[in-house]
Amino acid sequence: MKDIITSKTFDNGVICASEQSIIVERCIYDEVHRELEAQGAHFMSEAEAAKMAALLLRPNGTINPKVVGKTALYLSQMAGFCVPASTRVLIAEQTAFHPKNPLLSRKAVPGTWPVCRRGLEAACHRVVELLTNEGLGHTLVIHTRNQDVIRQFCLEKPVNRILINTPAALGGIGRDHQYHPRR
Repeated sequence: MKDIITSKTFDNGVICASEQSIIVERCIYDEVHRELEAQGAHFMSEAEAAKMAALLLRPNGTINPKVVGKTALYLSQMAGFCVPASTRVLIAEQTAFHPKNPLLSRKAVPGTWPVCRRGLEAACHRVVELLTNEGLGHTLVIHTRNQDVIRQFCLEKPVNRILINTPAALGGIGRDHQYHPRR
């Protein structure tokens, strides 16, 4: 989880390769949730997430330039809610996918929105939905030690760049991830 927080706080999420969504298998969700909080993530309430969604995009659907590169603390204040001063990243849990949801769009802010799935197959389906929503196949990062999962993602997902166990923003600008899949 440290890599995800590092990525989203590097340049306050401006690099488009940074994590836009986190997909977590149900079996490790509670552990991931606790670790993200320990690393400085604030899980927004539904009301806070609605305020953030209204702030992220302009009425024409483009990103609000006033939010780009701002800190999580500043964004929460702009949206009209308070978070602890130690907050580094804002997270809004999303259980369903909708292509027009501003929380699932590309964001140049230190925020990400996890989508919890029940198993690998469902998680894989959600990954494809997210990758094809805006700008087909930009970047995918996988945080796992399971070589079979890595191989499956590397060989089957519609994406141009796959990073393994590294902050996506840093890997997206050239940090080597040292993994080359074999068939």
